[in-house]
Amino acid sequence: EIKKIIVSRTDKIGDLILSIPSFYMIKKMYPEAELIVIVRKYNYEIVKNLPYVDRIIRIDDFTHSEILDKIKYFKGDAFIALYNDSFVADLAKASKAKLRIGPHSKLGSFVTYNKGVWQRRSKSVKNEAAYNLDLVKKMDPEIFEKNFEINTTIYMGPENRVAAATFFSEYDIKDRVLVVNPFMGVSAKNLKDEEYASLLKRFVERNPDKSVIITSHISEEERGNRLLEMIGKGDVHLYANGGDLLNIAAI
Repeated sequence: EIKKIIVSRTDKIGDLILSIPSFYMIKKMYPEAELIVIVRKYNYEIVKNLPYVDRIIRIDDFTHSEILDKIKYFKGDAFIALYNDSFVADLAKASKAKLRIGPHSKLGSFVTYNKGVWQRRSKSVKNEAAYNLDLVKKMDPEIFEKNFEINTTIYMGPENRVAAATFFSEYDIKDRVLVVNPFMGVSAKNLKDEEYASLLKRFVERNPDKSVIITSHISEEERGNRLLEMIGKGDVHLYANGGDLLNIAAI
Protein backbone atom coordinates (compact mmCIF):
# COMPACT_ATOMS: atom_id res chain seq x y z
CA GLU A 1 0.00 0.00 0.00
CA ILE A 2 1.37 3.38 -1.01
CA LYS A 3 0.49 6.17 1.39
CA LYS A 4 3.23 8.74 0.74
CA ILE A 5 4.89 9.58 -2.60
CA ILE A 6 7.86 11.93 -2.98
CA VAL A 7 8.53 13.35 -6.45
CA SER A 8 11.65 15.32 -7.28
CA ARG A 9 11.93 17.80 -10.17
CA THR A 10 14.75 20.17 -9.30
CA ASP A 11 15.90 21.58 -12.65
CA LYS A 12 14.67 24.27 -15.08
CA ILE A 13 11.27 25.96 -15.46
CA GLY A 14 10.39 24.36 -18.80
CA ASP A 15 11.10 20.87 -17.50
CA LEU A 16 8.99 21.57 -14.43
CA ILE A 17 6.06 22.65 -16.65
CA LEU A 18 6.38 19.36 -18.55
CA SER A 19 6.21 17.48 -15.24
CA ILE A 20 2.70 18.72 -14.40
CA PRO A 21 1.00 15.79 -16.24
CA SER A 22 3.09 13.41 -14.11
CA PHE A 23 2.08 15.07 -10.83
CA TYR A 24 -1.55 14.83 -11.92
CA MET A 25 -1.28 11.17 -12.95
CA ILE A 26 0.38 10.15 -9.67
CA LYS A 27 -2.52 11.61 -7.70
CA LYS A 28 -5.05 10.04 -10.06
CA MET A 29 -3.41 6.63 -9.63
CA TYR A 30 -3.15 6.97 -5.84
CA PRO A 31 -5.80 9.53 -4.75
CA GLU A 32 -5.48 8.70 -1.06
CA ALA A 33 -1.68 9.03 -0.97
CA GLU A 34 0.08 12.21 0.15
CA LEU A 35 1.96 13.73 -2.79
CA ILE A 36 5.12 15.64 -1.84
CA VAL A 37 6.90 17.53 -4.63
CA ILE A 38 10.50 18.77 -4.39
CA VAL A 39 11.36 21.81 -6.55
CA ARG A 40 13.68 24.78 -6.81
CA LYS A 41 12.49 28.05 -5.27
CA TYR A 42 12.09 29.76 -8.66
CA ASN A 43 9.58 27.06 -9.69
CA TYR A 44 7.49 27.24 -6.54
CA GLU A 45 4.95 29.68 -8.02
CA ILE A 46 4.02 27.18 -10.74
CA VAL A 47 3.39 24.31 -8.34
CA LYS A 48 1.85 26.08 -5.35
CA ASN A 49 -1.70 26.23 -6.78
CA LEU A 50 -1.89 22.66 -8.14
CA PRO A 51 -4.84 21.21 -6.17
CA TYR A 52 -3.51 17.64 -6.25
CA VAL A 53 -0.11 18.45 -4.71
CA ASP A 54 -0.28 18.10 -0.92
CA ARG A 55 3.12 19.45 0.10
CA ILE A 56 5.95 21.33 -1.63
CA ILE A 57 9.58 21.30 -0.54
CA ARG A 58 11.83 24.08 -1.86
CA ILE A 59 15.34 22.67 -1.68
CA ASP A 60 16.88 26.16 -1.68
CA ASP A 61 15.46 26.70 1.82
CA PHE A 62 17.73 24.04 3.35
CA THR A 63 21.36 23.03 3.57
CA HIS A 64 22.34 19.72 2.02
CA SER A 65 22.25 17.86 5.34
CA GLU A 66 18.96 19.53 6.37
CA ILE A 67 17.15 18.47 3.19
CA LEU A 68 18.42 14.91 3.54
CA ASP A 69 17.11 14.80 7.12
CA LYS A 70 13.76 16.18 5.97
CA ILE A 71 13.39 13.54 3.27
CA LYS A 72 14.20 10.81 5.83
CA TYR A 73 11.54 12.26 8.14
CA PHE A 74 8.78 11.83 5.54
CA LYS A 75 9.29 8.05 5.35
CA GLY A 76 7.97 7.88 1.81
CA ASP A 77 6.70 4.64 0.33
CA ALA A 78 7.80 5.73 -3.15
CA PHE A 79 10.40 8.18 -4.46
CA ILE A 80 10.26 9.25 -8.12
CA ALA A 81 13.10 11.25 -9.66
CA LEU A 82 11.81 12.84 -12.85
CA TYR A 83 15.33 14.21 -13.32
CA ASN A 84 18.50 12.70 -11.93
CA ASP A 85 21.83 14.08 -10.78
CA SER A 86 24.07 13.28 -7.83
CA PHE A 87 22.05 15.52 -5.50
CA VAL A 88 18.72 13.90 -6.45
CA ALA A 89 20.33 10.46 -6.07
CA ASP A 90 21.26 11.44 -2.51
CA LEU A 91 17.63 12.39 -1.87
CA ALA A 92 16.40 9.08 -3.24
CA LYS A 93 18.77 7.12 -0.99
CA ALA A 94 17.88 9.24 2.03
CA SER A 95 14.16 8.58 1.50
CA LYS A 96 14.69 4.86 2.15
CA ALA A 97 11.54 4.32 0.07
CA LYS A 98 10.93 0.71 -0.91
CA LEU A 99 10.05 1.87 -4.42
CA ARG A 100 12.67 4.17 -5.97
CA ILE A 101 12.04 5.13 -9.58
CA GLY A 102 14.30 7.20 -11.80
CA PRO A 103 15.98 7.34 -15.20
CA HIS A 104 18.66 4.70 -15.80
CA SER A 105 21.32 6.44 -17.86
CA LYS A 106 24.55 6.15 -15.87
CA LEU A 107 26.05 3.28 -13.88
CA GLY A 108 25.27 4.86 -10.50
CA SER A 109 21.57 5.19 -11.33
CA PHE A 110 21.21 1.39 -11.43
CA VAL A 111 22.27 1.29 -7.78
CA THR A 112 20.04 4.20 -6.71
CA TYR A 113 16.78 3.25 -8.45
CA ASN A 114 15.40 -0.25 -7.99
CA LYS A 115 12.68 0.39 -10.59
CA GLY A 116 14.47 2.49 -13.15
CA VAL A 117 13.65 3.21 -16.80
CA TRP A 118 16.40 3.27 -19.43
CA GLN A 119 16.30 6.78 -20.95
CA ARG A 120 18.64 8.79 -23.17
CA ARG A 121 16.83 12.13 -23.12
CA SER A 122 19.62 13.94 -24.95
CA LYS A 123 18.48 12.17 -28.13
CA SER A 124 15.09 13.96 -27.85
CA VAL A 125 13.20 10.95 -29.22
CA LYS A 126 10.17 11.86 -27.07
CA ASN A 127 8.71 14.97 -25.55
CA GLU A 128 10.03 15.58 -22.02
CA ALA A 129 6.50 15.08 -20.64
CA ALA A 130 6.40 11.58 -22.19
CA TYR A 131 9.73 10.64 -20.59
CA ASN A 132 8.34 11.75 -17.23
CA LEU A 133 5.14 9.74 -17.66
CA ASP A 134 7.19 6.64 -18.52
CA LEU A 135 8.69 6.88 -15.03
CA VAL A 136 5.29 7.32 -13.37
CA LYS A 137 3.95 4.31 -15.28
CA LYS A 138 6.69 2.18 -13.71
CA MET A 139 4.89 2.44 -10.34
CA ASP A 140 2.13 0.18 -11.64
CA PRO A 141 1.53 -0.12 -15.41
CA GLU A 142 -1.97 -1.58 -14.94
CA ILE A 143 -3.19 1.23 -12.67
CA PHE A 144 -1.51 3.77 -14.96
CA GLU A 145 -3.28 2.52 -18.11
CA LYS A 146 -6.62 2.26 -16.31
CA ASN A 147 -6.46 5.90 -15.10
CA PHE A 148 -4.47 7.52 -17.91
CA GLU A 149 -5.39 11.15 -18.60
CA ILE A 150 -3.33 14.14 -19.69
CA ASN A 151 -3.84 17.27 -17.60
CA THR A 152 -1.64 20.31 -18.25
CA THR A 153 -3.66 22.97 -16.44
CA ILE A 154 -1.68 25.76 -14.78
CA TYR A 155 -3.58 27.51 -11.99
CA MET A 156 -3.22 31.28 -11.79
CA GLY A 157 -4.44 33.88 -9.32
CA PRO A 158 -6.47 37.02 -10.13
CA GLU A 159 -3.33 39.16 -9.65
CA ASN A 160 -1.68 37.34 -12.57
CA ARG A 161 -4.65 37.94 -14.85
CA VAL A 162 -4.65 41.63 -13.89
CA ALA A 163 -0.94 41.91 -14.81
CA ALA A 164 -1.61 40.38 -18.22
CA ALA A 165 -4.75 42.45 -18.85
CA THR A 166 -2.86 45.65 -17.98
CA PHE A 167 -0.13 44.81 -20.51
CA PHE A 168 -2.67 44.00 -23.26
CA SER A 169 -4.53 47.25 -22.58
CA GLU A 170 -1.41 49.42 -22.45
CA TYR A 171 -0.27 48.37 -25.91
CA ASP A 172 -3.77 47.90 -27.41
CA ILE A 173 -2.87 44.33 -28.34
CA LYS A 174 -5.21 42.50 -30.71
CA ASP A 175 -7.30 39.51 -29.68
CA ARG A 176 -5.32 37.05 -31.82
CA VAL A 177 -1.82 36.77 -30.42
CA LEU A 178 1.31 34.71 -31.07
CA VAL A 179 3.40 34.36 -27.89
CA VAL A 180 7.08 33.45 -28.30
CA ASN A 181 9.66 32.74 -25.61
CA PRO A 182 13.08 32.52 -27.34
CA PHE A 183 15.10 32.42 -24.11
CA MET A 184 15.91 29.12 -22.44
CA GLY A 185 18.57 27.18 -20.55
CA VAL A 186 21.97 26.63 -22.14
CA SER A 187 21.46 22.86 -22.50
CA ALA A 188 18.34 23.17 -24.66
CA LYS A 189 18.42 23.09 -28.45
CA ASN A 190 17.41 26.50 -29.73
CA LEU A 191 17.44 28.88 -32.68
CA LYS A 192 19.69 31.93 -32.84
CA ASP A 193 18.17 35.35 -32.12
CA GLU A 194 18.71 36.31 -35.78
CA GLU A 195 16.70 33.26 -36.85
CA TYR A 196 13.85 34.15 -34.47
CA ALA A 197 13.89 37.70 -35.87
CA SER A 198 13.72 36.43 -39.44
CA LEU A 199 10.82 34.07 -38.67
CA LEU A 200 8.86 36.69 -36.73
CA LYS A 201 9.41 39.33 -39.39
CA ARG A 202 7.88 36.99 -41.98
CA PHE A 203 5.05 36.09 -39.61
CA VAL A 204 4.17 39.76 -39.11
CA GLU A 205 4.20 40.42 -42.86
CA ARG A 206 1.87 37.50 -43.53
CA ASN A 207 -0.42 38.03 -40.51
CA PRO A 208 -1.16 41.76 -40.13
CA ASP A 209 -4.30 40.90 -38.11
CA LYS A 210 -2.28 39.34 -35.29
CA SER A 211 -0.09 40.71 -32.50
CA VAL A 212 3.18 39.12 -31.37
CA ILE A 213 4.36 39.08 -27.74
CA ILE A 214 7.92 38.06 -26.95
CA THR A 215 8.15 36.94 -23.30
CA SER A 216 11.26 36.88 -21.14
CA HIS A 217 12.50 37.24 -17.60
CA ILE A 218 13.49 40.79 -16.68
CA SER A 219 17.15 39.71 -16.77
CA GLU A 220 16.79 39.12 -20.55
CA GLU A 221 15.09 42.48 -21.23
CA GLU A 222 18.07 43.98 -23.06
CA ARG A 223 18.35 40.96 -25.32
CA GLY A 224 14.60 41.08 -25.92
CA ASN A 225 14.79 44.71 -27.00
CA ARG A 226 17.58 43.86 -29.44
CA LEU A 227 15.30 41.21 -30.91
CA LEU A 228 12.58 43.83 -31.37
CA GLU A 229 15.08 46.05 -33.19
CA MET A 230 16.05 43.18 -35.51
CA ILE A 231 12.38 42.54 -36.36
CA GLY A 232 12.03 46.25 -36.97
CA LYS A 233 8.31 46.62 -37.62
CA GLY A 234 4.80 45.35 -36.98
CA ASP A 235 2.64 44.80 -33.94
CA VAL A 236 5.40 43.15 -31.87
CA HIS A 237 5.85 43.68 -28.12
CA LEU A 238 8.20 42.54 -25.36
CA TYR A 239 6.88 41.38 -21.99
CA ALA A 240 9.89 41.29 -19.66
CA ASN A 241 8.55 39.82 -16.44
CA GLY A 242 10.09 40.90 -13.16
CA GLY A 243 7.27 39.67 -10.95
CA ASP A 244 5.39 36.44 -10.31
CA LEU A 245 6.32 33.70 -12.79
CA LEU A 246 2.63 33.02 -13.38
CA ASN A 247 2.30 36.45 -15.02
CA ILE A 248 3.81 34.86 -18.13
CA ALA A 249 1.28 32.03 -17.91
CA ALA A 250 -1.48 34.67 -17.80
CA ILE A 251 -0.05 36.34 -20.92
